[in-house]
Amino acid sequence: MTAAGPAFGGHPVALALFGDTVGVWAGLELRQALRRRAAATSADRGSAAVVRLCLAAGVVLATVALRVMATAVPATAISVGLSLGLLWTGIGLRCGVSGRSGAPSPSRC
Repeated sequence: MTAAGPAFGGHPVALALFGDTVGVWAGLELRQALRRRAAATSADRGSAAVVRLCLAAGVVLATVALRVMATAVPATAISVGLSLGLLWTGIGLRCGVSGRSGAPSPSRC
């Protein structure tokens, strides 16, 4: 079986954009983790553990998917644009970007 490989592997600009996007996401998540509210831990009731478990499962599944040719997506301009658009949409939703002003909510990001 031949490995599919990362979608952006042969495209340095797409790979750089993807890497920068992941870096922004990781930085925002780190900042969020460091700014936990004291009241949030008592109201958590295990949801953080579920999120961590889902994240670990996603990493494992993505690693396995790299080895399956049927999961390969061609790195066309459309697929790269859609991928980055979805990632930035997720970052915006996570940070609570307002629909009107586009400014991040100070309490969330």
